Amino acid sequence: TTSSPWRDVKVYKDHAFIVADCSFGDPTCNDDHGMQVFDLTRLRNVPNPPETFTADTHFTEFGKAHNIVINQDSGYAYIVGANRSSTYAGGP
Repeated sequence: TTSSPWRDVKVYKDHAFIVADCSFGDPTCNDDHGMQVFDLTRLRNVPNPPETFTADTHFTEFGKAHNIVINQDSGYAYIVGANRSSTYAGGP
């Protein structure tokens, strides 16, 4: 959803979790990317590739993020280097 070349994708079970980062104030960057979740099982039976997919879920509680980490034992996802708003920016 943003023109940033930076993406971080982590897979947990059958889902891909995608965040994007970009330079603050970059006019080509959308600062409200959030986290997209994609069900990878949808790729199993694509009748006529290539096909364009959309996210199954889109979390918008934060904007851009540099990384995502997922604890494979608990399933908890942690967003790293995120901005929540101009008041609550993530990271030093």
